[in-house]
Amino acid sequence: MLKFTKKIAKNKLNRRKLNRALPKASVVILVCAVLIALGAVLGYIVSPKSAPDVLTSTANPKEVPVTQVSFDDAKDVSISMDLGANGAITTTNAGRVTDYNCTVGAVLKSGDTFISINGGYLVNLATRIPLWRDLKADDSGKDVAALTAELARLGYIWGETSSMSDVIIDSFNNLLSSVGGSPDNKMIKLSSILWLPANNQSVLSCGTQIGVNVTSSTQLAKLSVPVKSAKVSNLPSDVLPGERVLKINGKAYPIEKDGVITNQDALNALGVAASSPGSVGGATLASSDGGGDSGSGSGGIMGSWVLKTPINALAVPPGSIFSDAQAKNSCIQQDDKIAKIKVVSSQLGQSYIIPLDSSYVIQTVNMSPEQNLICQ
Repeated sequence: MLKFTKKIAKNKLNRRKLNRALPKASVVILVCAVLIALGAVLGYIVSPKSAPDVLTSTANPKEVPVTQVSFDDAKDVSISMDLGANGAITTTNAGRVTDYNCTVGAVLKSGDTFISINGGYLVNLATRIPLWRDLKADDSGKDVAALTAELARLGYIWGETSSMSDVIIDSFNNLLSSVGGSPDNKMIKLSSILWLPANNQSVLSCGTQIGVNVTSSTQLAKLSVPVKSAKVSNLPSDVLPGERVLKINGKAYPIEKDGVITNQDALNALGVAASSPGSVGGATLASSDGGGDSGSGSGGIMGSWVLKTPINALAVPPGSIFSDAQAKNSCIQQDDKIAKIKVVSSQLGQSYIIPLDSSYVIQTVNMSPEQNLICQ
């Protein structure tokens, strides 16, 4: 009985010890669970994310899109010129300026006017030699021949002659009246004429204004160098087919197939460029010995010979172009297709191409064409 009682007491003691140990074990288990959960959260946060769909695309990174550009196939050309004399316009008609229409860059034309002195307009005349005297009937000489040649060119008489007559005086008076001048029925007065070295010349500067008294020493206007003739020297042969024009100072002018320049506006633009040293608005003076206030000579201007209607070219990386063994043909690879192309220019890390088959549309090119491709 005594042993049984001791055994019961011992079991109670063990249960009390176990009950005291259970809370400590629960705390340990809870702490471990929290640590495991925290580790899972941190692992998710710092673990690498899966790549977006756009980065896992199967697109070929070697294929790049082409860029369409407007291409005028510009070629630098040298323009040779036969230059006349530039200088100042003066008058023998002293008096007060009553009207004055002078603008820098404007073109003064023979047979026109830009100034009135003492109420009468003076007529511009481009005679091959300056006139130096009043002319009456029966006068003769080289000045008469020069005057009548210009009157004939302007359509006031039938032809050139070296002898004056009343008919010539009447014809000149018709011209002078047309610009608002004051004719003299007995003679052609030198004071009614302003001499121009060429039929059309651009104004470099104006020298007076309305209300100012002028004399024979007054510069009424300063003119550009007259260009008697001009031609593009050695037209390039490696050009794209198509009608071409000449650009001077950023403006386009017609040009003959043999390079001769006959367009008067183009000649005026060349005259302005030749009147100033260095480059003038995109036209560069190469050389000239006739740019002073008198004399004449020859000179050269750099211009640009371009397609009148630009074409559409494609800008591609130079590495996308490959050639055949003889380097006679050039090609690009688009997807699994080969296209023959013509390289028309290369600049600023880009090559400009056009497909030889105009019906084939090039949208992308392979930056690293496959080896052993055949270009033919």
